[in-house]
Amino acid sequence: MIINECKFCKVLLHGQEHYCSGNKNTQDIIKYKEKQKITTDLGEKLKTAREESKLSIKKVADKTGFSYQYIWQIENGVQSLGYNNLNILASMYNADKKELAKLKLKETTE
Repeated sequence: MIINECKFCKVLLHGQEHYCSGNKNTQDIIKYKEKQKITTDLGEKLKTAREESKLSIKKVADKTGFSYQYIWQIENGVQSLGYNNLNILASMYNADKKELAKLKLKETTE
């Protein structure tokens, strides 16, 4: 295992991620990771709602005109989606639009 030293705070690193206040990019990295988590949370909620509606990704893709890949990426936190597409999916799944919109709002403001 390679051991490095953080050039900002001199902490020894053993291959793990490290964020320190001395690094000017730390806050940007942390914000990105927080946003990514919110995107993942929203995708997981949509996936759960789809599964509870007993719909396959293919069936949703066919009914909405969205690609299979787009839906898969949303559900796995790889792709974000706009409010219009969120409404389309929420309506199709009979999901709580307010709860999903709150997650989406948090994603766009964080």
